[in-house]
Amino acid sequence: MNIRALVFRVGRERKTRRLSLCRGKKKKTETRRRGDRAAIERRVTTGLLEGTDMEEELRDMKAHKAYISQVDFVANAQQGIPQLCPCGSIMKRTVDEVDTYDYLPGKRFFICKDFENDGLHFRQPWVMAVEEEVERLKQRVHDHDKLLRECEALKVRRLGERVADLERLH
Repeated sequence: MNIRALVFRVGRERKTRRLSLCRGKKKKTETRRRGDRAAIERRVTTGLLEGTDMEEELRDMKAHKAYISQVDFVANAQQGIPQLCPCGSIMKRTVDEVDTYDYLPGKRFFICKDFENDGLHFRQPWVMAVEEEVERLKQRVHDHDKLLRECEALKVRRLGERVADLERLH
């Protein structure tokens, strides 16, 4: 039987659970007699608890799944200049006070007002945000230009059809 520890965070507390990972059919545990302390300890360490402990573990796993989904959402949402953080707080512009280089006095960031380094808040470098915003705007201009060219081609084609219809009438 392969036993692995699963460590995850729920809120601010860190929890550790041991899960039993078996291949194929589940093995039956030994029959438990009254006072068989070794069998009870074996069941506790393999994570095969009944009742409330299993329900608690299920709640923990659901909370862990929700946390991972939120972190994924925040990671995918960091594009362009952010207006609001996913937590609902406003964004502010800050300058990092630490001088990394002589020619670069400080880096600028868009950062959540209530920033905590837990993966659920924005702290995005200003340069990256502006670059992404410029790329997005360039794409919109390109799409608009393409649409204008298509409209002009359609106008020319319709005008040609109209002229052909008028020539047939005369």
